[in-house]
This record gives sequence, C-alpha cells and structure tokens, in this order.
Amino acid sequence: MSTVINSLNAFCGATLGGHVQPTASRSAAGRVTMASRALAGMRYNRSDDTKARALEKSLSLFFDETVKLRDFLNSFSSSVAKHAHRTRTVSVSDAEKLRAYVGAGATPAVYEVNIDRLAVVQTNRSIPLASGDIAEFDEGTYAFSLTVGDKRHSLQVTVDKTGAEPDTNKDVLKKLAYEIDRAADDVEAFVTEGERKVYSSLSDDLFEDIAYLTVRNRTTGNDTYFALSDDTGNIIDTLKIDHVAESGQACRYRLNGTEHASDSNTISTDHDRMSITFTDVTVSPVTVAVTGGPEAIRKKFADLISACNDYIHILDQNAGYITPAVKTDLIKEIGTIAQDLYSIGLRLEANGKILQTDKFDQALQSEMSTVNRIFTGDNGFLTKVRARLTEVLENGVQAYGINQDSFSEYNEKGLFKSLKRINEITLYA
Repeated sequence: MSTVINSLNAFCGATLGGHVQPTASRSAAGRVTMASRALAGMRYNRSDDTKARALEKSLSLFFDETVKLRDFLNSFSSSVAKHAHRTRTVSVSDAEKLRAYVGAGATPAVYEVNIDRLAVVQTNRSIPLASGDIAEFDEGTYAFSLTVGDKRHSLQVTVDKTGAEPDTNKDVLKKLAYEIDRAADDVEAFVTEGERKVYSSLSDDLFEDIAYLTVRNRTTGNDTYFALSDDTGNIIDTLKIDHVAESGQACRYRLNGTEHASDSNTISTDHDRMSITFTDVTVSPVTVAVTGGPEAIRKKFADLISACNDYIHILDQNAGYITPAVKTDLIKEIGTIAQDLYSIGLRLEANGKILQTDKFDQALQSEMSTVNRIFTGDNGFLTKVRARLTEVLENGVQAYGINQDSFSEYNEKGLFKSLKRINEITLYA
C-alpha cells in the first residue's frame, strides 16, 4: 500500500489539493519546496516519522496560504480611490476548486465554470532503492542523455565505492538529480526519501529507509516532452527512470458552456481583466460573480482584511511547527502604521488580527482617498504585508519550520524544489 504526500512551485506556484499549478516564474518558486525526511536507519516505531509528516503538512499549508494571500494582495487595485466607479470585486461559489482575481473595469457578470481536467507535468520516477546501502551499481562513470524537445544534453555521473565512505544508493541518486536538474531549465529532478516495511520473521514492525529519483517538467501542459537514455552503462535502464509515470497534459475546462483547453491552470478572460486559477476538477459548475459599485468597494476591503486575519489564524493553528518570527515580524511591520489604520476605523489587535469598526464603513464613504493612501501608498498596508510574504517565499518555507532536523536536502545545490509542485510523491510501503 502506498502513502501519498501532497506538496508546489509557481507563481501561483504550485498545486493545491495535490494538483500542479502553472509556473509563471522560476525565480521565486525555485527557492521554495518541501524537503524529504531524514530517517535514521531501520525503525521499530514510527513516532519520529509521524512528527516529520505533521511538519511537512504544516509547511505545505503555510506555503499554500502565503502564495494565496500574496496573489490576493497583488490583485488589489492601487487606484480604488481615483477610479471608484471602475472598482470590481469577485466571488466564487467553491473556493476549493478555483481562485479568481479581477481588475479595474472588468465587466460585471456571472460565469459558470466547469473544470474537467487539470494541466499536469510529465513525470518520470525511478524504482525505490534502500537509501543507506552501498550503491547497487558497479564502480565507474556512466554516460547518459537527457533530451528535452529537440535538444539533447550529454551527462554523466561517477559511482565511487572506494575509501571509508563509498557511495550509497542515495548518493548516486543525488548525483543524478544534480546533473539532470542543472542541465535544462525546463526540467527538474529531486530525490525523495521514505520508508518501506521489511518483511521479517523477527518483527512485524520493521522498516528500512528508501530513496527514489523523480524527474519532471517545470511547467504544466504537453508542449514539452523529455526523455532519458543510457549512452554508456545501464544506470537509467536499471532505475527505470526512462519510463513515463505520468504524461504531461493540458487543462480542459468549460466557461459558460464553451469548451476550452490551456497548457496552464491559470486562464484570463474579459480582455485580461479577470484571471482564474484552477485548483481541482469539478462535479458541478462553480459560479464566479463580478460586481461593481459602492458595495464592491466595501466588499473588496472587507475581503482584504478577512484574508489577512485568516493568514494569522493559520499561523496560530500551526504555531508548533512554524517559527513565531513569521507572525511577530508581520505584526511589527503592520504596527508601524497602526495609528493610521486606527484613524480610519481599523484596530490592530495584540493577536495580530485587524478589527473592523463602524468608523471604517464611514471612512469608505467620506474618506476614500485617505483609505486608499493608507492601504495602497508607497508605505501602505499592502506594501508592508506583501514585502513580508515575498521574503518568506524567497527564503523558502522550510527555513521557518521548527525541528528542521527532520528534513534533508533533495539535491547538492542546497536548494529545494517548489513545495506545492511535489504533488505526486509516493512513499512505497
């Protein structure tokens, strides 16, 4: 039986609910990822493993919510006050299936969206090996090829089984991952560690460490195909890493009944004034409603405050796994404009959440220019919060995990892949 860990990389980076999201930028996403567990040999109980899984789950959620809030802030118009008549807000009937963002001047309308299939990446996965065992390959240099589209990359790795520390299976997999990962911008490779049960008459609860190699496209869709093959030796064939575990495919969806296809899980409509990010397939249509007018302005700000409070709530819920510095630094940043917020009817509470008073509704009606400056100015609320979220994503969420000794690197670069793009990791049991 296999256990699946859901993980992402994207501008929206990566995947929610175990699905890969589109990659619009490699820079931010490439610095963010879920790290595999560093297991300490055979185990007779799984308590440490349970803690590691809980940490991985919290960091995965932390990544999701950080990307979600950052994208929401990025969608917030900086010209609400100047062009109040063009302000729009959008609501969706099922936030688990999609996220929608709308710009100024979007057409007030109601859309029905059906998501029949998400875009995914081509994925090749090796057979699992006992990670700590001395390499199962003969000593020497192995030459192999990575072909991406019509471009061929000649690569090689050397297996060294001499000396006091001969290469283990995991070492060889990491060498392969490093060479493949740096060879082509369109493809990434990483090593995942897990465990599998050892069937023995000595014990019914004995596990050994395993590791396997995953190679896949960095972007969704079926435009780019890659292949691995041996040139000298049989390391690729032995690992079965030349076999496609999952083929790349485009997203298929219906907008108001009309069928469409996209290589990305993020699409735009209404002359690029609204974007929708698909996160899961649907059984029934999801309603997306775009509205305007004074109520749209009020709701837009109310949604912004609610989104920030929800983020604080997530940090509180996972305080045992995420360093408190994330929340305290965010509160300090907002605290520098706490008096400004208070002047328009918003109170920064000690727990980091923002309380909305009746005075805020009045400010939206009579002091819109002041509200807009406090939120969207150069030193405003949006700028400060967005800076903290960007810092988290650039550092990588694994840097904020408590008990980080539970994690190990995927590759020799000292970098992790995108947390949410690691969506199909399977630990073989």
